[in-house]
Amino acid sequence: MWRRSSKSIVYSRYFNNQPMMDAPLELCLIFDFDFTMIDCNSDTKLIEILSTQLAEAQRKLITKSAFIWIFLIMLMLLEGTQWTDMMAETMKMVHKEGVQKEGVIKALEKIIIPEELILALREAAKKGVEIHIVSDANTVFIEECLRANKLQDIVTSVTSNPAQWDDEGYLKVERLVKPTNPHNCTRCVRTPNMCKGQIVSEFVKANPKKKIIYSGDGGNDFCACISLRQNDMALARETYTLNKLLINDAGNNKLVSATWKAWSSFAELAAFLSAEISKI
Repeated sequence: MWRRSSKSIVYSRYFNNQPMMDAPLELCLIFDFDFTMIDCNSDTKLIEILSTQLAEAQRKLITKSAFIWIFLIMLMLLEGTQWTDMMAETMKMVHKEGVQKEGVIKALEKIIIPEELILALREAAKKGVEIHIVSDANTVFIEECLRANKLQDIVTSVTSNPAQWDDEGYLKVERLVKPTNPHNCTRCVRTPNMCKGQIVSEFVKANPKKKIIYSGDGGNDFCACISLRQNDMALARETYTLNKLLINDAGNNKLVSATWKAWSSFAELAAFLSAEISKI
């Protein structure tokens, strides 16, 4: 179901999963999705997979074929167009090319969550730890990837741009935050559809006694890190924008009070998580 926060713009799809065993809930894990739970951008990866399928189906022999065609249109749309709106238009084009719901789902099933991370997440779930995803992708992409990787039973909630299928097999993607009701965060002007800081603030308020660990990679994850408390933790992907912003913040503004660590591989991310989970 969709849940609207009593204070703001947060829409989440909750799976209503119960912890796999009774345990004190002292830890709460929050993840970005693209380049954090998976090693790609799910939006562009889907288009890459689908365009290859289209090229094969139409027996096109041009090397770059459909992918270049769709990607160029994406770039044209991107100029002056918000990313989520651009993806909504791209999914329309994909549908017009004859790709139905089953084709999109089949493509999403090819997006892999690394095994090391899967094991760490299952370890957390066994100890009753809530696992949340806050992402600028969309709910359908994320949920289908979770199902394909057999994680839908342990993820507590997904907060992302809402998406749903229509009767004709077209995936309608919308902004989480509508232009008519902006989030007004000056740090998130590049993502008018979402302020992760406001979303994570809701989790912080709802979990006053839990240590929150936020894992991310991008610039819009920095605002989420600012919302964390001193006893919380941020795990930033090394060499990516979030890590650079945290390094800069540590030497200048000091807006982030939580401790943070950089991870360079999914094995390292999983190890950091497992070390914290073992303390429960």
